[in-house]
Amino acid sequence: MEIKAYAKLNLSLDVLERRCDGYHNLRSIFQFISLHDLVVLNKAEENSFWCSVEGLKNDDNLAVKARNRLAREYSFGPVEIRVEKHIPSMAGLGGGSADCAAVLKGLNALFELNIPQEKLMAIGAELGADVPACIAGGLLQADGIGERIMPLTAGDTFWFNVVKPQVAFSTGEMYRKLNRDETPRQPRDLAPLIQALERGEEMGVGSNLFNSFEAVTDPKEPILQTRVALLQTGALGVCMTGSGSAVFGIYGDEQTSRTGYETLKQQGIEVYYCHSVSAEA
Repeated sequence: MEIKAYAKLNLSLDVLERRCDGYHNLRSIFQFISLHDLVVLNKAEENSFWCSVEGLKNDDNLAVKARNRLAREYSFGPVEIRVEKHIPSMAGLGGGSADCAAVLKGLNALFELNIPQEKLMAIGAELGADVPACIAGGLLQADGIGERIMPLTAGDTFWFNVVKPQVAFSTGEMYRKLNRDETPRQPRDLAPLIQALERGEEMGVGSNLFNSFEAVTDPKEPILQTRVALLQTGALGVCMTGSGSAVFGIYGDEQTSRTGYETLKQQGIEVYYCHSVSAEA
């Protein structure tokens, strides 16, 4: 069984108050995109795991943890897991969570476990805050620590270029930087962004992109230069995704996005040309 594990963009990411359990309440709009890893599951005589990135071939990989967690509650046979990576790591694109979700969904189908999606998402939440959203896919709003999911409707296919600067951000360190500012953070009004998405208005989406982590990004890091580079290719809005370091631009049409991709690629920039995908993809 082959499953596409889609990357995500945070079109809006509000990091709100810190909870007593150490997590933060979040409010985010997720858009899953065509950039994906490929997860292959095979029934086997014994469990095994392979990943195309050498440094990720270990039992701490979320794909392995997904199999082990499911096996604690459900009975199924040994399985070979193979992950072909295309989503860059430590970029805020949710590659590890996407692989985790793909394994949970794939094992459920491969062994006919008949686990309802709501239950699968609850299991996913134990493994990572973004996993429930990755299980749901498409366009959605996530609240709490990411476990409360509300599907949204897009009025059009949206086109993006995603740039991975030559720097990696630690999620933990980015949260520590946010926590140094004790000013209460009020959630943004998501209505303008959601309405623009429903109407397929790229300009409206671009003007309402937001990420709390951008406020604590070191100005010495190449994020500003990346934003400028994307805007110069015709992006209608740019934003960092997750805790970084990837930055994306949204475009008014496929051709402008494609031309921007070619321009950035010629400059030696690590860039990914992609479009929005639905929950059914």
